[in-house]
Amino acid sequence: MTRRRVVDVARRLFFERGYPATSMEAISVAADVPQATLYRLFPSKSAVLKDVVDVTAVGDDEPVALHDRPEVRALHDEPDPVKYLSGFAHVARLLRERIEAVRRMLQSASAVDAEAAAMLATIAQQRYAGQGLVARGLVDRDALRDGLTEDTAHDIIYALMSPELANVLVDERGWEIDRYEQWLASTLCDVLLRRPPIEVG
Repeated sequence: MTRRRVVDVARRLFFERGYPATSMEAISVAADVPQATLYRLFPSKSAVLKDVVDVTAVGDDEPVALHDRPEVRALHDEPDPVKYLSGFAHVARLLRERIEAVRRMLQSASAVDAEAAAMLATIAQQRYAGQGLVARGLVDRDALRDGLTEDTAHDIIYALMSPELANVLVDERGWEIDRYEQWLASTLCDVLLRRPPIEVG
């Protein structure tokens, strides 16, 4: 309970004041947690930040990684490549809704704070690693378009699911989030999947 309260308070302070301007002392006071207890739970502010990112990404503080969550594990058992990619487009949409505000906070802080920059890089690395599992799943299903390698498919997934592209469509161009998810699913399928043979006669 104390750990979750610290994370919730820290998230609010990071948004209100910015990550660089939020001290461990400020988190201690706002969460009504003695500094000794705070440092016992979190040895540094970057450790608090990591928990803020992790909890925000999955929606709770259970120690279960995103790829081990039931909704994601179910997709790994989905034999239909179209449903498989559509499911991951939905996961990308949910992740954006949960974590985009945190990612932007880190992006604005990264120019002046090395810890924020490191966490932003970690988020990108984790996203790339996770999306590699999606590409591997297409290979396992023998579903990749002819001539497309697993590495290239991985890069394409990483690009199409990027927060930067989502921001262009949703924030700059004003797409509804449902439209974005449908577009992402259909585009992933169009670009990555082998097309069924054309029946003649």
